[in-house]
Amino acid sequence: MEMKGKNAVTTVIVLLILVAYFAVSTFTGNGNQDRARTIMIYMSGSDLESKAGAATSDINAIIPNEVDLDDLNIILYTGGSSKWHNDLVGNTENAIYELTSDGFKKKKSYSQLNMSVSETLSSFINYAHDNYKSEKYDLIIWDHGGAWQGAVSDDFNKGDYLELSEFKEALDNTPFKDTKLESILFKTCLNSSYEVSVALSKYAKYLIGSEEVTFAGNIVYAMDFLNYVEEETDPVSMGKMYAESYYQNTVVRGNLANRKVMAFSVIDLSKIDKLSEELSNFFNGIDINENYEDISRVRENLYQFGGTKVSSYDVVDAYYLIDELSSYSSYDSEKVKEAFNEVVVNCYSTDETTSKCLSIFFPFNGKEKSKEYGLKVYKDLAFNDDYYNFINGFTFKQSQAEARASMISLNEGHFTNNIAIKDKVLSLILTDDEKKDILDIKYHIFKKDDNNYKLIKTGDNTTIDGNNLLIDLSGKYLKINDEYVNLNYLDEEYTVSGYVEEEKVDLHDDMVTYVLSLNNEITNTFMDLGEDVVGSILLDYKDYNYLYFNNSTYSFNKSFDKDWQSSLKRDYKVVNKNNLNINFVDLDNEDYYCMLEIRDLNNTVHYTRLERIK
Repeated sequence: MEMKGKNAVTTVIVLLILVAYFAVSTFTGNGNQDRARTIMIYMSGSDLESKAGAATSDINAIIPNEVDLDDLNIILYTGGSSKWHNDLVGNTENAIYELTSDGFKKKKSYSQLNMSVSETLSSFINYAHDNYKSEKYDLIIWDHGGAWQGAVSDDFNKGDYLELSEFKEALDNTPFKDTKLESILFKTCLNSSYEVSVALSKYAKYLIGSEEVTFAGNIVYAMDFLNYVEEETDPVSMGKMYAESYYQNTVVRGNLANRKVMAFSVIDLSKIDKLSEELSNFFNGIDINENYEDISRVRENLYQFGGTKVSSYDVVDAYYLIDELSSYSSYDSEKVKEAFNEVVVNCYSTDETTSKCLSIFFPFNGKEKSKEYGLKVYKDLAFNDDYYNFINGFTFKQSQAEARASMISLNEGHFTNNIAIKDKVLSLILTDDEKKDILDIKYHIFKKDDNNYKLIKTGDNTTIDGNNLLIDLSGKYLKINDEYVNLNYLDEEYTVSGYVEEEKVDLHDDMVTYVLSLNNEITNTFMDLGEDVVGSILLDYKDYNYLYFNNSTYSFNKSFDKDWQSSLKRDYKVVNKNNLNINFVDLDNEDYYCMLEIRDLNNTVHYTRLERIK
């Protein structure tokens, strides 16, 4: 009896100690917690962080005392950037952090790993699932995105991308092969696409993302929506919260309202198969051979996300593609639209005449290698065999038309003979066939200086009155400190390319685009990210001492060939930010010339000879 009494007392003491331990563990935030919901953030900082501190800005936007840490685990995995702009994340390692009441605390570190391979993503997901038991799990992908091409780049592995096949491979090696995530949120560009939705429908209930390019930088952020997510917050509400956060803290804060369409969606992945079925019926009902020219015009006139002209992504809004092609299909387009609306359960768009928040790949403007790659991805991943047959057939028809060079009337001699410039207004009389087959027109204005021609403006504000193409050449031109620079006026926006620097330096790859207003002000500055990724980093030019503005020249003569751009002599106007004088001016009486750049139905570009502006 005495022995039994001692055992009972010992048992009670042990139980009390265990209860006390778990109570302290639960309420102090020490150790891994079993909470109702775990949100996993896979953050590849890439050049968004190394060049502009964009990842740091979003990390800092997550405020511990505002997050519901009683019910939520927020687990962060970092890597992929050569320079982190904070004291938390190291430059030479990958690491996992848990959000506590005292901020993010490092839980595990690794040697530097490639963020753009499936093994890295799956190892993080498995760690979070094994160490943080929850009823619900969400995955956030933070970095660059590229529609059907996938997402996630890495400073240390340039040119590599986590392709959709690799996303599938990563998730197949996690418990979410069988049990679905609540949501996958892409804090990226362009990943609200039909192809991404099909690829990931097996692994998540909802997909949240942007149809268009998104902006990042150290002066804007969007991840503060996590401060308001609760255990019971459904994915549709979370998607709305993310979109609203982006709008307020990036679009409004960054003065970006007129820069790009904002188009965030919440996609019900359980309905994507029905949309695929309706898309198959619709595109099977279109005769490409009979309607090729009309389809080309429809495709050209649709807004292209990731760049309205040449882009390696070649994506357009799926809803408006169906709407514009409805008269060419024998299948009822309303059935497709109904299926589309069941898939897109929320669309936060700043221009609903352009975007219904879900894109689809339609190769048209991209380079041949990009088209071939996109078609291969479509075939290999079997997104939709019938739609693949449609775009593959269209691309073949387009290549045939280009090879035939069928638009014989569009040649430099013809246009030169029909161009007239009077009182700074250019007039070009078009034949009916020419008018029918022109897709778009740009003009280039040059100032003659000895044997060189300085490009001072490229624009696309042209009008056609009947068969008469008209361009008012008396519009605005830009001088920086009394010297012309290469102004672009495209898509109703004035821009100049250049650099921002702390000190005067030689030219390099990190170019910026200045956006200007007619109030003689720079309204935005974006760092361009090159050909490997889409998008730009938002900067404040006032943070830099020297501003470079492109004022390059060309050495061709009036009888130049189509390779006139190869005669480029690159140069820049360099000014100190404290001595910046911006002026929009009209043309004076010096020697100015105009050239037209005309793209036809077959995507062939034609140039006219230089014509003197009178």
